[in-house]
Amino acid sequence: MENYSWSGETVKTKVPEIEIHLFGQGKGPIDVFKACLSGWDQDKLEVRDILEKYGFKSVYAFSPESGRGVPVRFHRKNGRSLLQYKHEEEDEGVSEEI
Repeated sequence: MENYSWSGETVKTKVPEIEIHLFGQGKGPIDVFKACLSGWDQDKLEVRDILEKYGFKSVYAFSPESGRGVPVRFHRKNGRSLLQYKHEEEDEGVSEEI
């Protein structure tokens, strides 16, 4: 039997975050907050948590520049977004408007 020793060292990584500006039916913003991305590659948004916290039935990603929005679809079992969010290094993290 081999002897393994653990040195107790840990690796700390920065979890990517996105900034969310939350509007309710075009009114608001209701809240502005940062959410950590999750999933194996840390590129998914926890949509179900947002829906439960604010009592929404759906969430849309909206671009003020184009005036268009698309529904943010999520996996029924784990509640994470189906689309991936690209993480770009910035001083404050990733910015997305939803």
